[in-house]
Amino acid sequence: MSVVHYLAGKYEEELSVTRTYSKIRLYEDEGTFGRKRGARMIYYLNSGAIPDEAKVKVFTEDGRYVGDLEEEFVEYLEPGDVFVLGGRTYQFIRSGGMRAIVRRVEHQRPTVPSWFSEMLPLAYDSAVEVSSFRGYVSRLIATLGVGGAIKQVSKEFRVDRRVAKYIVEYVNEQNRYLGVVPDDQVVLVELWYDEVSEADNVIFHTLYGRKVNDALSRAIALLLSDALGVSVRVTVTDNGFMLTIPARKPEVSEEVVQEILEALKAEGLRKVLRRALKRSEVLKRRFRHCAERALALLRNYRGEETSISRRQANAEVMMKVAESISKFPILEEAYREVMEDVMDVENAEEVLRLVEKGAISVRVVRVYGPPSPFAHGIVAHGYSDVILMEDRKRLLLKLYEEVMRRIAERGEGYGTST
Repeated sequence: MSVVHYLAGKYEEELSVTRTYSKIRLYEDEGTFGRKRGARMIYYLNSGAIPDEAKVKVFTEDGRYVGDLEEEFVEYLEPGDVFVLGGRTYQFIRSGGMRAIVRRVEHQRPTVPSWFSEMLPLAYDSAVEVSSFRGYVSRLIATLGVGGAIKQVSKEFRVDRRVAKYIVEYVNEQNRYLGVVPDDQVVLVELWYDEVSEADNVIFHTLYGRKVNDALSRAIALLLSDALGVSVRVTVTDNGFMLTIPARKPEVSEEVVQEILEALKAEGLRKVLRRALKRSEVLKRRFRHCAERALALLRNYRGEETSISRRQANAEVMMKVAESISKFPILEEAYREVMEDVMDVENAEEVLRLVEKGAISVRVVRVYGPPSPFAHGIVAHGYSDVILMEDRKRLLLKLYEEVMRRIAERGEGYGTST
């Protein structure tokens, strides 16, 4: 009924600042409604489910133009995020309309790679199968040994012996290093201090696909930020996500992480996400898309096109007004679209339910040294914009060699877990 009330102009007074007026006549006593004059023309000129996309112009704080970004990329930015544009690193401060304000920064790794918006996310079902396969290989190693596991994987999955060898050794090195292999029944949370950037990192090995991890990471990052009173940077991949707390103030303890994970329940995930998404870039821009589909923002009025920049500016004004209106349908749809379409909140809730039931256990491990082999891809993901591919390979090789050296020196499973 809230949609009908919106179309009938119930919120016309509040939305008058953006010139949003009624589209139908509502006769509540009779339980009927009818169209208003001009509504048909507005519908034909502005209907369409595909939103207009445009470049967002990027300026420094002193007004210097530095380039353009895709709007889809800007959706993923949060204040404090670092990205690369034109070979230089910038920190995102805020946006207004189709302008983004940034600050030039040096010696900081990007938190959002430039190609992030173009990546196709791994589907949840496929991710769970891969995670299950990890556990299967780990059990093969435990029962048959490395050599036997290689033979079994090669035979059962009809892959070349060299491929089977790489797979088995990869899983075996993870197990030897930390004594735990994250799979479909175990979520590993790795606490790692990066001496180079002097930052604490909480790495979640949640192989559920990027859309599920996007939902989980935003919720956990908000709770961690509340607990520590500091800003938290997020790096998301299909294999997991990493929360970064700069300057190690205060230090992230195993107890704090456990408390946050115990506090986050499937039933309350959407509520936490709404807090995390409020005033976020992705919500601001998805709100404009929803407002355009709802004919609250017109692409074409009386034959004249309105610019995307103007529509985005009006959308931000409208959104502030909408936040004061209970259950405003356009804002509710924007939240739904972000949580269910951009993210995968339903499967994220399912993961949390499995944790609550005990079907998935959570292990928190502090690593003294480099991160574990399964974490290397997540860590390198954050560095992939400032270094060449050859340098990225060199970084991965360096991490791998350090892991193997420490395994040889300290033995297996040296991490301290809770």
